[in-house]
Amino acid sequence: MIATALSNIRKAGKGEAEPLRQRSVIADVAGRVDAAPDLDALILIGSFAKGTADEASDVDMIVAVSEAKFESAWEARSTLQPSGTVAEWDIRPDREREVGSHRFLTREIVKVEILLATPSSGVQLANPFVVIAGDQSAAERFVRIPPVDPEVLRDYAQQLREDDVLPEVELRYSDLMRAIRHAPSNVS
Repeated sequence: MIATALSNIRKAGKGEAEPLRQRSVIADVAGRVDAAPDLDALILIGSFAKGTADEASDVDMIVAVSEAKFESAWEARSTLQPSGTVAEWDIRPDREREVGSHRFLTREIVKVEILLATPSSGVQLANPFVVIAGDQSAAERFVRIPPVDPEVLRDYAQQLREDDVLPEVELRYSDLMRAIRHAPSNVS
């Protein structure tokens, strides 16, 4: 299942395109989720699920955690990241809910955000998404909502900045990726 899901992670609109550089970290995390008994599935969301990812895209995922197993999964969250990670940080503002975001930056400068959540946590899952590891039916246990408007996502990110929740490394990463997307291309 992992290999099939990953086969579609290629540069959009490039014909016989080469795989995107983020593919290896996605495969690594998928293998780690498959090997963890308290984790039910790895769900790819964001630009990779939409098929619009590019070389500057970060990787957004949801790990479906088995009910009543959240605390042990949260304690083991760092085991989901590849070796050689250059920075890691967490956002978990409400310790009463079984949901938290574990984020890291790989040595290849790929930012990965993994939202760990139980289906009963209240986390909502919007289309599009792709279950790339574990139980394919795990996504159906989350509350489903229509696709989220990109403006809503931008407002949420801005609110995190204003609330001073994001560490400096995430803020600078976002600046770097924005600059890369707007830089003149040297590719003919």
